[in-house]
Amino acid sequence: MDFGDMRRRVAAALGVAKLEGDLLHALHSDGRWEQSKVQAAWGALDEFEVEHLHKMQLQPGVAEVCRWLDSEGVPRGLLTRNVMKSVEHLHRQHVTPLGLDCFSPALGREFRPYKPEPDALLHICQEWGLTPGPGVVMVGDSAKDDIVAGKRAGCSTILLDPGALRAERGDGELQGEQRPDFVVEDMAGCLKVLREHFAPAPRGAPAD
Repeated sequence: MDFGDMRRRVAAALGVAKLEGDLLHALHSDGRWEQSKVQAAWGALDEFEVEHLHKMQLQPGVAEVCRWLDSEGVPRGLLTRNVMKSVEHLHRQHVTPLGLDCFSPALGREFRPYKPEPDALLHICQEWGLTPGPGVVMVGDSAKDDIVAGKRAGCSTILLDPGALRAERGDGELQGEQRPDFVVEDMAGCLKVLREHFAPAPRGAPAD
């Protein structure tokens, strides 16, 4: 998606020329804008995402990772800052047609607080009956959101970061909470890390 266009449309609904900072947090700023404008902005954001659902596609290698986890009896969940309609579309059009079960739990931005806060990950662990720890792995493509959330939840972290994106970012090594345990360029690399560094624990078994 063109995130610049998305921000412009949300800003227009709010009646401002430009929207700074984190978009979702800005829309939850109580008293910053009239409630009618905030509702219009949420509507513009939801509409934008739904308009782009036809462009959704799985990252190469996602199906292979899911099949391996399923074969080992390892639960897999989904956490996104997108609306739940996007999650439902993902399951209906891209996951179940491959013969795969849906991600469970699958949380959209209706669940708060958002990443990078750890609450959603802690909720997922609770649903699985697992204690958050290094045996639970957070995989994501955002160091500031996914990796930080994983770190704050006490989980291991894998950053999906293609070389091209890393070069564009140009910030060298990530530090502090944004520093992942592993960095991979694609989902094939993610599967390799999971196989080599994590002993699968079936659903209901306590994490190490």
